[in-house]
Amino acid sequence: MILRKLLIALLTGTYGLLFVGGIVSYTLLSEVPPAANWAGAVFLCLAYALVLLSASGRLIWWLLVAALVGFAAELVGLHTGLLFGHYVYLNKLGLQFFGAPLAIGAAWGALLAYAAGLSLLLPRYGGALLGALWMVVADLVIDPLASGPLGYWQWLENGSYFGVPFTNFVGWFVISYVLLLLVPRHIHIPRSYRLLGLSLVVFFGLLAITNPSTYGVAAISVALLVLDLLLARLLPRKRYPYSPFSNQLYSKFVHRTAIPCSAEQLFSWHTRADAFHDLQPSWPPMLVKAVPSSLAVGQRAELILLFGPWRIPWTSKIVSVSPPRSFVDEQSHGPWTYWRHEHNFLPHGEEQSIMEDLVEYAVPGGIVGEMLGAWVVELQLRHLFSYRHRVLLKQFQ
Repeated sequence: MILRKLLIALLTGTYGLLFVGGIVSYTLLSEVPPAANWAGAVFLCLAYALVLLSASGRLIWWLLVAALVGFAAELVGLHTGLLFGHYVYLNKLGLQFFGAPLAIGAAWGALLAYAAGLSLLLPRYGGALLGALWMVVADLVIDPLASGPLGYWQWLENGSYFGVPFTNFVGWFVISYVLLLLVPRHIHIPRSYRLLGLSLVVFFGLLAITNPSTYGVAAISVALLVLDLLLARLLPRKRYPYSPFSNQLYSKFVHRTAIPCSAEQLFSWHTRADAFHDLQPSWPPMLVKAVPSSLAVGQRAELILLFGPWRIPWTSKIVSVSPPRSFVDEQSHGPWTYWRHEHNFLPHGEEQSIMEDLVEYAVPGGIVGEMLGAWVVELQLRHLFSYRHRVLLKQFQ
C-alpha cells in the first residue's frame, strides 16, 4: 500500500513538472522544442498510469478495455476514414503501432476515467450520455491544438471547426457512449480522476490562451473547469456516494491489535493521567502544552509538532465518550484539513479485546495534496499506532 502511494506521489510530481514545462516552453517558444518531442507521449501515459494505480477491482478491467477499445477505434479510423474522418499521425507522440501512437490509447483511458465519474451521476443510459457529451466538449478543446500548433496529427480534409471535420466528434461521441454504458456500477471512482482528466483539458486550454484565434477554445476549457467545481460544490454526497464529485472527502486509516485484557480494563487504562504521555513516540518530536485531565467531552490536547525549523500547533478536542467502548477526538486547530480519531475498545473473548484506532483525515492541498502526500501520512500513522499498540501489549502481557 505504501509503495503504491509512493509511486503515485513520484508519478504525480513528474506529471506536474511536464504540465508546467509544456505550458512554459510553448508560451516562450511557441512550440515544443524538437529535443522534447518525447514529452507529449510521456505526459499522456503518466496520466493513464496514475488512473490505473488509483483503481481497484472491476474498475481496473474497465479502464484497460476503455484504452484498448479507444486505440482500436483509432486504428480503424486511421486506415479506413470511418468513425473520425481522414487523418494521419505525425511523429510527436512516440512509439506507434500501425501508424497510431500507443500514447493515444492512454489519452482515451485518462479522459474516459473522468467521464466515468460523470456517468455515475445519472442512471446508466443518461449517465453514459452525459459522459459522452463531456468527451465531445473536451475534444473541442484538445483537437484544435493537437492537430494545429502542436502537430500531433494532421487532418486530410478541411473541416469547419479549426480544420476538424464534424464526423470526428460523432465518432468520439459514439465510442465514448458505448464504453460508458459498460462502466461498473456501485464502485467508487477515485477523486484523483477529476484532477487527471480535467488537467488534460486545462493544459490545452492554457495553450489556447496564447493565440487570439483560439480564445474561444480557451473559453470552453474554462466552462468545463467551472462545471467541475460546481458539481463538486453542489452535489449532495449521500445521494451520489460513488461519484468522485460527491464521495467521501476523507481518507481512512485503521489499525487493530488484540490485547490480552478485557475491553473494560483497556478503556480504564486510557483514563489514567499519564496515558497520553505513555502513548507518544519520540518521533516525530513534539512539545506537549496541555493534555486531557480526564476522558470527558470538551477536554483538549494542545501540541506543537516540530519539523526542522517549523513549529506547527495542533489542538484536538474530545467530542464523544461512550465508556467502556470508545471515545472520539477531533482536530479543532492544526495541520490537517480534517482529523477525526475514534478509539474503540472491542470485546474479543473472555480475556482479550481489540484495540482499534480509526482515523478519518484530509491532507492540505485537496486532491493534489492527497496524491503527493498520502504515502507520507500512511508511514506516519503506521509508525504512531504501531508504537501505541506495542505499549499496550507491554502493559498487559
